[in-house]
Amino acid sequence: MIQPKSPRAAQSVALRLFSPWTMQPSLFSFALLSLTLIAMTSCHTTPPVGVVLRAQGHVAHVLGGQPPEEEDWVDLAPFKAAFEAGSTASVASIGEFISFNGVGYARSTGIDSMGEMISGKRVITNGAVFLPEDAVPDFVLDVTEPKEIAALVESIESRAGGPVCYIGTVQFSPLHATAITRAPIYSDYIFEAKEKYYAEPPTESPLVNAAIMGCAANLERCRVAGLDAVLYANPAEPAGGITSHTHALELSCELESAKDVTVESAEQVHHVFSKSVVASGRIEVYLIGEIRPL
Repeated sequence: MIQPKSPRAAQSVALRLFSPWTMQPSLFSFALLSLTLIAMTSCHTTPPVGVVLRAQGHVAHVLGGQPPEEEDWVDLAPFKAAFEAGSTASVASIGEFISFNGVGYARSTGIDSMGEMISGKRVITNGAVFLPEDAVPDFVLDVTEPKEIAALVESIESRAGGPVCYIGTVQFSPLHATAITRAPIYSDYIFEAKEKYYAEPPTESPLVNAAIMGCAANLERCRVAGLDAVLYANPAEPAGGITSHTHALELSCELESAKDVTVESAEQVHHVFSKSVVASGRIEVYLIGEIRPL
């Protein structure tokens, strides 16, 4: 079992949450090699041009089952949005996580609350990124015709001219999604124990209203600092092009923007596959200048 011994070592094994149903053990080695090569070819802009996202933990910690320190709670009030892995209740219930307007939502992996959506104003996480409350979008995109997430983020990244963070409200038709069913804190790799971490199969829902947050970049071009805290070359997704990581908060009704999300409108948290189709929506796009640790 590989344990990252430094931030640099952690970068080489950074992987994000997704369903590994089609993965074979050999693909894990491929992903690990891809991340190492990406880290070797990254580049930086000085000073950062674009928004500075903040990070707590690292997606490599999520992948490798490295738990957070018990006291490492993050107050969500200073942030417009956040996502990746986390819980508003306890370390033992860390699961798919997303936050809007100072309130976090997680799909619990706790024994007494398995699969339930929980919410709160702070989060415990071993890997998440945060968009500051004062961040100003570079542009707002109105989606008026159906597009797969893969094609949508490619057009967004191309227009922005670099790595992007995006939040907004959309209508999926359909939504292809998954969620982990075990907290990634037990020092084993989720891809090597998929029967534990993905006990439930992926879902396909014909029509879902949702608020989303994600990050995307072309990892074959130069990158800004810290992107590997959230992105990686995913062997379960088509190779090449844009790499993205998107979470969705399923909503009980259609909302105009992410600013309108409330606890009353929130229903469930999903990890989104890139083949999901956005039928319509309004998305704020932020060029990423850097991702810095909290």
